[in-house]
Amino acid sequence: GNDLVGKGVMTRQRVDQLQTQVDVVRGQIAATQAQRAVLVQQGTEGEVLAPAEGRVLKVPVTRGAVIMGGEPVATIGGGGLFLRLAIPERHAGSLKADSAIRIQGAKDAEAGRLAKIYPQIENGRVIADVEVEGLDTSFVDARLLVEVPVGEREALFVPRAAISSRSGLDFVKVETDGGESERVVILGEGGDLDGTESIEILSGLRVGDKVITGAAAK
Repeated sequence: GNDLVGKGVMTRQRVDQLQTQVDVVRGQIAATQAQRAVLVQQGTEGEVLAPAEGRVLKVPVTRGAVIMGGEPVATIGGGGLFLRLAIPERHAGSLKADSAIRIQGAKDAEAGRLAKIYPQIENGRVIADVEVEGLDTSFVDARLLVEVPVGEREALFVPRAAISSRSGLDFVKVETDGGESERVVILGEGGDLDGTESIEILSGLRVGDKVITGAAAK
């Protein structure tokens, strides 16, 4: 500015005015930087840290909303995963803790344990938690087919390998005093029995019959 004044390009008064404007702008920049620092500090103080590792299940507040102390901002599933079941109230008396549960997933069936049964009935259903070892997070918020023991009855099962079919009829070979005998049977539902694929026999056999399985039954 002094050089411009010395060369007669600009008056001293004009230089002072421009210098004043520069000082004002610098002050505004400094004030803006200070405000930014305050906002950054406030944002840091407003961070909400999760109490544990897990998966976010629900966020009940909207982004940018003002929240008060103690107000929940997220629901996190941590400390292991459980399957929560809603079972019709009529089966409440049959449910027992530690009962074995089978879960039909996308792949093979998985075994679980009925870890907890809640006493409160919600919308006509009993709420229970199932513990499954190594449960994948893909089961969260998924609808699954679950086999729950809610009753008992006696049934007669034979290995599926003992059954042969001809002309629309099903046969099972049994051992008798006179040798092998083939009997017509009526089949029920199938299932896994002690690791063996088996099927229920509704009629045609009785308790005590010696069933022949394997190649002899073909």
